[in-house]
Amino acid sequence: MARNTTSILTILEQLCMHGKDNLVEALRARGALRSARLAFKALREAVDGSVTSLKLRVESVDLLERGQFFPLWRWPRLATIHVTTAPGVAENYVLCLVSPFFGQPPDCLLRITDIELEDGLYLTGTQLGVDATGTLAAAIRSMVNLRSLKLGLPLSEAPPSKQLLSDALASLSHLESLVLAQSCTLSRAVGLLGHRLQHLRLKDRYNNSDTRGVAWLASAAPQMRALQTVNINVNAFDDEAFDALAAFLCNPPPSLQTLSLSTFGPCEWTFTLMHGHVTEARLDTFAEVWEAAEFTRRLLAPLRPRLRRLQLSDIRIPSNERFREEEDLQQLRDVARHLEPGAFQLDQFTIWPNCSAERVMRAIGLLGLVPKTMRFGYRKRDVEDEEDDEYGEDDVEDVSVKAEQQRPAVTLPNLDWPSMHGPQLVSIVLELLLRLLGAEEAVAEAAAPGGPAAALAPGDNSAGHKYEPIVRIQSPLVASLASVPGALRSWLVALVKQMAAALPPATGSGQQCWWQVEDFVLVPSVGAVLLRCRTAEGAAAMAAAARAALAAGGLGYYDAVQVYSRLPRTDYFWRTQLSRAVQTLWDSGAGGSPAERLRLLVEMGCGLAKMQPVEALWVEDGNDD
Repeated sequence: MARNTTSILTILEQLCMHGKDNLVEALRARGALRSARLAFKALREAVDGSVTSLKLRVESVDLLERGQFFPLWRWPRLATIHVTTAPGVAENYVLCLVSPFFGQPPDCLLRITDIELEDGLYLTGTQLGVDATGTLAAAIRSMVNLRSLKLGLPLSEAPPSKQLLSDALASLSHLESLVLAQSCTLSRAVGLLGHRLQHLRLKDRYNNSDTRGVAWLASAAPQMRALQTVNINVNAFDDEAFDALAAFLCNPPPSLQTLSLSTFGPCEWTFTLMHGHVTEARLDTFAEVWEAAEFTRRLLAPLRPRLRRLQLSDIRIPSNERFREEEDLQQLRDVARHLEPGAFQLDQFTIWPNCSAERVMRAIGLLGLVPKTMRFGYRKRDVEDEEDDEYGEDDVEDVSVKAEQQRPAVTLPNLDWPSMHGPQLVSIVLELLLRLLGAEEAVAEAAAPGGPAAALAPGDNSAGHKYEPIVRIQSPLVASLASVPGALRSWLVALVKQMAAALPPATGSGQQCWWQVEDFVLVPSVGAVLLRCRTAEGAAAMAAAARAALAAGGLGYYDAVQVYSRLPRTDYFWRTQLSRAVQTLWDSGAGGSPAERLRLLVEMGCGLAKMQPVEALWVEDGNDD
């Protein structure tokens, strides 16, 4: 044992710093860092010598009250520290945050270049008192080599507190990056830091809609001679904030390269600047059309002479009356009209359920361009209050189509496309979905080791593995049941109970029989229903129950019950498959002129929003949910 330890000591002594760093990374990758530190002193020193950053969570000041201090000197290369309090620590939480820096050797504090202090009470937003601010300021002043300081604290606006913190920040001659609460207005500090501060972020972690920091930023801009990036995060932008931002964008620091704005919406905009002028505006996430119009009217319109590029990631067209096409979209169009061809881009249109195709087409016409992707929301389940006409993310799935692409994919029926409208087009989409699933299953079976008759390997047919078993039941009975509210679901529930009786307990019989069938989709035009199952055994039992039920009714549609057991499992299965069917129709090039094809695409998407929703089929304790 001693010989092995000696050999490790010899290796550690011969390793250079880079070699020790690689050793520590290897230990970290294997989850062995903690045990390695406890092995013996030399290995602990090697690990500690490679640590450059720490994240500390302080739960109390008991250590400090006993006259003991955090051993930061143990890590000789430590430069970055993130300190947070434990949730619920209310008393002396500022002292908790700064306690790791008390009692440290001067050379230890001189090595620290990056600090983040974050309280665990950020939902309360209680501002610091003068004494707490003084404690914080003293800790900041002790680390004179700080280059980055993030204060995730509700800083006080009281003059004595502002003076203490301003003086502390002004003493940091190397500070380049600063994060403050949105309401902080440290004019004196920024005046002293203006020649070296490069990155500034104002964030509202307390959801209090305080935008005083934005107004302060606009007034302090002339002093920010080195500022390169600004990030502003607020709950919402009010009139005062919009006016201040417009003034800031019209007269930014010459060194500024990027301004990022974000709300809790989330709605995120990025402005790119060059030589003191905004050259590009980009919506990075999504925005309702009225939100995009508001930002355009308040911030982009004054920049039109120099703005060279406008890129919108995702504009959402809602179904309620807050969407005013002519007023909202005209704001965007007026700004885009001054740009060069191709400089105005819209990556995606998202159309919410119950939005009419006419409204979408009018919106595209007002914008004057076709988005790269059309995303149509459809109901995932019935909304409790349909009159409210509002949908949350959990109520809606979507079908996405890349509208720029056009490549023949399949041979489609010779149909009179221009005369078709919503319900007919949805039927074509669902019928094509059946064809695509069948074709994919046939290809997968032919390619399977052992040929089409080969059984699935154990584990390949369970949830979380690589196959998605689907049962197709196609019969006039399905069509007739679908015409009576609740009848089809009741019939399927009866089949699930028969399926459960045929399965051994380990695969989900009894109280867990609902686990075998996740949901179903109706294809009314051809009298078919698709059931998504969790296992191949469950799908086979469901198919057997369906065949028996059809035979007992004298229908004899044995061939109309089919199991697709080798479809690849994907996240959001129905979303993926419906998008694939619509994309196939679009890529086929069918439908006539580009304008007519676009109308057909919009009709298809809006029609899907009105189709029978994908519905869960849960049965428990022998009762229908």
